[in-house]
Amino acid sequence: MARPKGGAVTLSGFDISMVGTEELRRAFSEASDHLQKEILVEAFKEAAAPIADKAQANAPVETGKLRSTIRVTKVSVKRSRVQISIRTGTRAEMGIARDSKGYYPAHVELGYKRGKRVFPGKAYLRRAFREAQPRVLQLLKDKIREGLVAAFKAKTGAA
Repeated sequence: MARPKGGAVTLSGFDISMVGTEELRRAFSEASDHLQKEILVEAFKEAAAPIADKAQANAPVETGKLRSTIRVTKVSVKRSRVQISIRTGTRAEMGIARDSKGYYPAHVELGYKRGKRVFPGKAYLRRAFREAQPRVLQLLKDKIREGLVAAFKAKTGAA
């Protein structure tokens, strides 16, 4: 886990290789970059949903604002890498004052220290990522295959 600027938590852990029929592999490699990107973005959008669902289920509930604002906000492809963003609500959506020093979702995820007391994090997002991984991988395989089959049929005129 790396922490980029802004205090965001980045989780990386999916390494995907395309395995399948030779026709599908060939169809993907022959597909335009635009079509490949389109297939991957759609597959990742659908595959990210179980992570957000698990994060909502794992999030502790005090007022329900944290749980209700967890969502998939972005899927993008840059330099052959697919990036998914699953985020909590903004300060305004969470009812957190602009001048507040802390950010509640980050404190819940990562923990915090107040004086000498240490409050451990609940790791609701990291746990969701781990728990949803098998389902996400299966969805990715299925959705990429569906996209490739549709592209292959469109290209060959198959029914």
